[in-house]
Amino acid sequence: MAGFMNRVIRMRQEAGLIKGPKLAAQDGVALASEHLELGWEVEEQRIGYPRASSLYGACIRQHVLGTIHNKTKKEWEAARDRLLYGIGIAVQEWIQNRHDVLGDRRRGWWKCLACRRILYFGGPPKRRCQYCGAHPEAIAYHEHFMKLKAPWLVTGHPDMFLEKDPAVFRLLEIKTIKDDEFDKLKAPLIQHDWQIQTYMWGCELDEHLPVKTDSSIGYVMYVSKRYQTKELPYKMFTVQRSEALVQRIKEKVSMYTDGVRDFPENVPPPHDGCIRGGMDNYQAKSCPCRVECIAVGIGG
Repeated sequence: MAGFMNRVIRMRQEAGLIKGPKLAAQDGVALASEHLELGWEVEEQRIGYPRASSLYGACIRQHVLGTIHNKTKKEWEAARDRLLYGIGIAVQEWIQNRHDVLGDRRRGWWKCLACRRILYFGGPPKRRCQYCGAHPEAIAYHEHFMKLKAPWLVTGHPDMFLEKDPAVFRLLEIKTIKDDEFDKLKAPLIQHDWQIQTYMWGCELDEHLPVKTDSSIGYVMYVSKRYQTKELPYKMFTVQRSEALVQRIKEKVSMYTDGVRDFPENVPPPHDGCIRGGMDNYQAKSCPCRVECIAVGIGG
């Protein structure tokens, strides 16, 4: 990364030497580097409940120790990371808020961006906000926040609900993916299988969801980041509920619940990668709970 930043600094210095009409003739990367925000940004998040989106690879010990010791996790993002993340967010919000892809089968919460109120659970808005009179164009999709009670302490934000048949609501996850990975897809990636299975199971228990969801079937849709000329740039997979996988999800979530409740007597084991690396691998060294983890001991 240092080499990249040195090139940026050099290009900015060179760009500063170009004046007037000659500016248009300079290198495009140099001009971009002069005007864009290219520095690193830090996103800091409190470590708490496991999340459905990262449950498959999550270190439950980190979640327990982070909760007990009030730890936060820092994510360092460069310009290219923000671009990839931004593309994913833009595609997801476009699909959630526009008729273009899923039509009027979209269901969920809708929020007025003018008065900031969450209005209702249902289909896309067709009327003005009942509180402030804002036009339907000012009403945006608002993802449901799933937060289960003990003993299943897990959270998540399902991307979308689809009304497949009248009063039959199924969960849908939307993922953008690189073109080479898109071409190889024959089924959902395992982490996304875990995620949608967690939502199908969790929404069945969620007391704040105003509709009953079909917990037997969900969908994962992938959107290619490459312009496709000969085939559809979407792949959508049906995910049948797997009781065996749901049981594994329950066991992993229970490790967090029990670990927090019975701390320090019942602490989950470290992540397999950290054990194999002797607590000296990159994952362990970058973990905000490393000191506390080592103090507890490998065997818990």
